Amino acid sequence: MRTKKEECIIDEMGRVSLPSLFMQLTKLETNDKVLLRSCDDWIIIDHHDENVPVPSHIFIRTIDHMGRIVIPRSLRDDYELKPFDYVELYVVQQQIVMKKRDEKTIALSQKPVAPPPYYATLTGRQIQLTSELLTSVELDANMEVQFFINQKITL
Repeated sequence: MRTKKEECIIDEMGRVSLPSLFMQLTKLETNDKVLLRSCDDWIIIDHHDENVPVPSHIFIRTIDHMGRIVIPRSLRDDYELKPFDYVELYVVQQQIVMKKRDEKTIALSQKPVAPPPYYATLTGRQIQLTSELLTSVELDANMEVQFFINQKITL
């Protein structure tokens, strides 16, 4: 039975951020190894038991310190997942299941399309960052940060 649903975006590196609630429900933590396998239209993300042999068609990935996992290139190709595509995530029993959100669902959705997760705008002398970017680099809205711009000089 599906307990929760979230929509996420595949980033430019082929990663998906696992919602913290989903990690709690499935008892996953950062640095845990997970199995990714194909099942019909779904990619199944499940706990990895190092004592159980893994068939060659199943991938093992580690959840990084920010709760992200890299979807293997071959799975992204099989499911036609590209950077900034939306995916739907569900918790089913103790697993996270994921599939690409279809275009019909996107067109019918009342939710406005969000900008890419690593988006910044420059207005005058201020740089405005999206909440996704602030979260991904673990910054709060009231923190003071310093930026350096490195300009390449071509001869």
